[in-house]
Amino acid sequence: MMSKNSTKEGGRKPAAAFAAEAAALSNIDRKIELIEKALRLCGEDPSLKQRLGESFAFDGDKRLPSSLRQFMNWRDASAICELLKIPETTIGRTGNGTLDNYAERRLHVVSLVGTVADLRRPAPEVVEEGSARRLRRDLKVATGKLAVLEKELVLLRLERNDLIEQRDDYKHQWIELTKRFQIELKAARIAQPKAQQSTVTTLGDHKRGKP
Repeated sequence: MMSKNSTKEGGRKPAAAFAAEAAALSNIDRKIELIEKALRLCGEDPSLKQRLGESFAFDGDKRLPSSLRQFMNWRDASAICELLKIPETTIGRTGNGTLDNYAERRLHVVSLVGTVADLRRPAPEVVEEGSARRLRRDLKVATGKLAVLEKELVLLRLERNDLIEQRDDYKHQWIELTKRFQIELKAARIAQPKAQQSTVTTLGDHKRGKP
C-alpha cells in the first residue's frame, strides 16, 4: 500500500511540496477571512455596504470576488483592506485545482462569493417599496404634527380673542371712569365758588349783628 506521503514513483513526497501545499491553503484561508470580515462589517455599517458595492469598479484582481473564478484570480487585497480600514493582508492567486482538494472550503467559498454577488444586485423593487414605505410613514408623521399645530393655532386664536375682549372692556371702563371724573371735577369747581360766597355772606351777617 502506498504511503500518503509517497509519490507515484514510490518515493516520499518532498518537503518542498508540503510547504507549497501549506502556503496554498494559508492563502485560501486569508482570502476567506477577508471576505468574511468585509461581509461582517457591511452588516454593522450600511454605508460601508454601499462603498463596497462601488468597489466593484476596481481592477479585477483587486476587487472583492463575487465568483469562484474571481476568487481564484484574486491576488491584491490592498484596495479592499484600505476600504475596510484594516491592516493590509498579502494574498496570491490560487491554482486551478488547488481549491478542489479542499471540498469543505470550496463549498464555503462558493457561499461567500454568492453573498458578495448579492451586493452587486440590489433589487430595485425592494428599494422602491422600502422608499415608498418610508415616505408613507413620514407623511403620516407630518400629518399628525400638522393636526396638532392646527389645534394649537385654534387655541391661540381663541386666547387672542379673549385678550382683545378684555382689552376692550378695560378700555371702556377707563373711558367711563374718565367721564365720571371729568363730570365730578366740573361739579366740584362749580360748587366751590357758591360755598365760598355763602361763607362770606354768613360772616357779613354776623358782623352786622344779624342773628
